Amino acid sequence: MDLNIICTKFMTARDIIEKFFTGASHFIYPVCASIFLNKDKMVDTDKLTECTLLLDKYVDRFYDFDTEIRPIIISILSTYDDAEGAINKAIKLYNQLKLNFVDSTYIAIDALIMIELVDEENFVYISQRAKEIYKIMESAHKILTSSSDIIFALLMSLSDKQNLKMILDAEEYYLILKKKFASGDPVQTLSHVLALYNWANKCTRVIKLYDALKSKGYVYGTNYELPSLGTLAMMNINLKDIIDDFIKVDKFLAKQNAYRSSKFTKKQRFIHSAMLVIISHSNSTINTYNSIFAAITMATQHSVVMRSMSNIISHGKN
Repeated sequence: MDLNIICTKFMTARDIIEKFFTGASHFIYPVCASIFLNKDKMVDTDKLTECTLLLDKYVDRFYDFDTEIRPIIISILSTYDDAEGAINKAIKLYNQLKLNFVDSTYIAIDALIMIELVDEENFVYISQRAKEIYKIMESAHKILTSSSDIIFALLMSLSDKQNLKMILDAEEYYLILKKKFASGDPVQTLSHVLALYNWANKCTRVIKLYDALKSKGYVYGTNYELPSLGTLAMMNINLKDIIDDFIKVDKFLAKQNAYRSSKFTKKQRFIHSAMLVIISHSNSTINTYNSIFAAITMATQHSVVMRSMSNIISHGKN
């Protein structure tokens, strides 16, 4: 999809969402807008109202989400033609995940992300396989591994690769990338993102993208921002085109009122620029690939929100 159209749709969606979810964290609005863009859907406030009531209706069967996270859940549900069918399907997967993981906001959101990728008859299989993969993750990095990594274990459970092979690959990427980026936790998440792709020289590609952006004055964050950089680098297009598109989008966002205030740092804006470039290209692919790519994009955004919400202010201006 054309970058100008994507950017305009994004800001329109963001503004509608801000008015609907007045008082939510400013960091939530772009994430919600990206959910609609990933599905190539327009924001419908009537549908948002319907899904708000729907989430309240199912709170006892599903999960009592924190106020800050509710807009994300409601936005995801609103992209479905049959929102009630979607939440019932998510509840079934969520119940399976609870048998294998400690109950948390993470697995509830993970269930909503995964239901488009997995048939109901495979819920038991992917839940059990994800648990096996997660255990291997823990054995490699006990301290760094947390509930935020479950979504990547679930996405890996869709792969034909052997469980151990995927984690060994991720560990190889981790050791290479840690030399460049240092931050342990974000680098592990980045390594999990890369393990989902079949590219050769994945680490080299991420580092080249980072260095190329930096040389042009765009110093991408190396903390919670890293997973989105990895997803951006894994797009099946030339790095020069990725960089050109990134700069075009970021120049657009920098002119918008929402980004001209002190609410967003440059590094936070860069995440959104990357997200829009990713969406602009994933929407042009075949449906199956697009669904998986969208899920990975949502997973990285989910990781950003859940792991970083409490730290946004402390990062200060960059």
